[in-house]
Amino acid sequence: MKTSTRNKTTLVAKFGGSSLDSPERIQKAAASVAEELQRGSRVVVVVSAMGKTTDSLLNLARVASNGSVSKQDQDSILSMGERLSAKIFSASLRSRGIQTHVFDPADDDWPIISDESFTDANPLIDESLRLIRQNILPLVERSVVPIVPGFIGKTSKGVPTTLGRGGSDTTAFLLAQGLGARRVVLVSDVDGIFSAHPKLVERPCLLYTSDAADE
Repeated sequence: MKTSTRNKTTLVAKFGGSSLDSPERIQKAAASVAEELQRGSRVVVVVSAMGKTTDSLLNLARVASNGSVSKQDQDSILSMGERLSAKIFSASLRSRGIQTHVFDPADDDWPIISDESFTDANPLIDESLRLIRQNILPLVERSVVPIVPGFIGKTSKGVPTTLGRGGSDTTAFLLAQGLGARRVVLVSDVDGIFSAHPKLVERPCLLYTSDAADE
């Protein structure tokens, strides 16, 4: 008997840059999505830019412009990292026979609408939730895997923005709210759970070791 999609659990999986910084890690991430689909879950994927792509783009833009790149132009440039990541992740899933749909801020179905606070934009919650239900939910119900570049918004005039630090997580939780997802999984390639942020505190204690995602 075929399981009704209405009875399937929906989860949002966000893959951080460190978990996508090599072909092997992208394949591992795609395999984890495939496994979740085989368990009967409906999966929505949010991706960060691969590795240090965002830092590289930002440095390139600043040097090329002699430090005078505008915030609006900077957001347009930085959005390319996540957009490229989404297309590559989609290709990896499709190679496994999984149907995907890549969302892009250049397209009319883009769901995350924000204000015009470039480099630190705020999502317009009600409008974004409406578009998530309108444009993403029907795909999920057809067992298509939506792939959404995290960290990116779009103004009502269609101009790309970025959501600032932690923006990909913001996107993931906003999607979960709009879709009624039961789980949000935040995936990062780290040794485990530490007592403090390893980049901020010298020699933090490793509290828990796991090869899996932070959830």
